[in-house]
Amino acid sequence: MIRSTRHVLTICILAVCLFLLNSCTTSISFSGRERGISTYILVRHAEKDTNDPKDPDLSSAGRIRALKLAELFGEWHIDEFYTSDYKRTRQTIAPLMEIQRKRANTYDPAKLESFSNQLKSMTNKTILVVGHSNSTPHLANYLGENDQFTEWAETEYGNIVIVQRAAGHEAKVSVLKY
Repeated sequence: MIRSTRHVLTICILAVCLFLLNSCTTSISFSGRERGISTYILVRHAEKDTNDPKDPDLSSAGRIRALKLAELFGEWHIDEFYTSDYKRTRQTIAPLMEIQRKRANTYDPAKLESFSNQLKSMTNKTILVVGHSNSTPHLANYLGENDQFTEWAETEYGNIVIVQRAAGHEAKVSVLKY
């Protein structure tokens, strides 16, 4: 009952945040369908297991979080998915990709600046990127063209950074929890 209540509360808070952000006076919205607007959804991989020090799978808590991510964004139209080439990032996005019937592209987290330039060149797209505690905040900084974020703690999961870019406007950056 408590877990179910928390889940409903999390979804309600996310919905209210999205509504409030959509109702702002700027011309940017979360749909990504308006001309020249791109939406980047950035998440860190879910909780990892300790089964392999170099490339671990998700833990049971991580698999549950991956399902929550799929539930949150399952009805969104996401044009592109990107993950680093690690099992934990691919497994984090697998339930959502199954719903959307899409495949993920890989990117190199060591080349974030060039990857962010590639992403910025895509317009009218909604793109979801799964990364790591060190790469995701830095990618958000590149896409948002600011230094708002520092690396997240190794134990910090559940952040969603949404960056929206529209031609002629400053990037809009929102942080949510799931």
